[in-house]
Amino acid sequence: MLQGIMKTKSKSLILIVDDDPGTRMILSRVLVKEGYDVAQQTNGAECLLFCETQLPDVIVLDAMMPEMDGFETLRHLRQRPDLQATPVIMLTALQELQDKVKGLESGADDFLRKPVDRTELLIRVRTQLRAKQLLDELERRNAILQNIVRRYVADEITQGIFSNPEAALQLGGDTAQISVLFVNIWGFHRITEKHDARTTTDHLNLILGHLAPIIRQYDGIFDKYIDEGLMAFYGAPIAHEDDPLRAVQTAIDMQLIFREIQRQHPSLAELGLRAGIQTGSAVVGNLGSQDMMDFTAIGDTVNTAKRLQETATQHQILICKKTAESVCNQLDIRELEPLLLKGKTEPQTAFEVVY
Repeated sequence: MLQGIMKTKSKSLILIVDDDPGTRMILSRVLVKEGYDVAQQTNGAECLLFCETQLPDVIVLDAMMPEMDGFETLRHLRQRPDLQATPVIMLTALQELQDKVKGLESGADDFLRKPVDRTELLIRVRTQLRAKQLLDELERRNAILQNIVRRYVADEITQGIFSNPEAALQLGGDTAQISVLFVNIWGFHRITEKHDARTTTDHLNLILGHLAPIIRQYDGIFDKYIDEGLMAFYGAPIAHEDDPLRAVQTAIDMQLIFREIQRQHPSLAELGLRAGIQTGSAVVGNLGSQDMMDFTAIGDTVNTAKRLQETATQHQILICKKTAESVCNQLDIRELEPLLLKGKTEPQTAFEVVY
């Protein structure tokens, strides 16, 4: 039978689970008098049912109960992600070391021996509450930190930093086959000339705020905002067989979204969007110093993608031969006359994506 919660001003909820009504009554009186909210359940099944709707701050759980004992109940509790860190104090009359070992293996945090001493009960509850409060605060700050980091670093990199910071924060990188995408807002200097810095910033955030999320839709890595545009790459740290296609599809979607932005904001009609994509080898990793680093891609593949973007016209997507070979069966492309890109000594084969 489910028992009601005895309410006090305290926000800490202690759940007592014991088949003996006398024990429940004694423990409850002590805890309520100390200012805790208390709930009582008579067996393991009721405990699990109660926790479906309310999360206690500490559970005082009797080890020896009929049908489902405390050890089995605790194993069920620990299978739930939201209860894995909830402190559980096992209440037992057992004296054997093996019983305590069994409790610890099931996930118990502490033990109380029957008959329960009032002072010991309160000390152990306070200790577990302090530990839980510290853990909750740590998790809260960790969530805030991860949310902040995700604003600047791709999710894949963020996960690597938090799961293995020593490895993830080492300078250097690994060689990988990637497709690099550069996108630039053509003619944006006209906006800069006509408007003050605040208005210019608002226009830039409006456009980039719609374009950048498309990168993650195709599992790309956002690298940086650069020159009224952005850089992204596909293929590292997680590679897909169709990374070149993902890069090109990102550029196409950006063009379509950009045109919709222009339709809704006629003042931006004179602008264009240029994209360049190069597929090849690059080093992907951390560049800079131990105090200030940037996760990025380095190499001629990156430079060539940038030159393709700079060569593209107002609404054009230019891609290299290797990218074209990867996407020619899925997308409409046409070969251009060889282009002599800035910084290159030989003309480069290039293709335009028709969308």
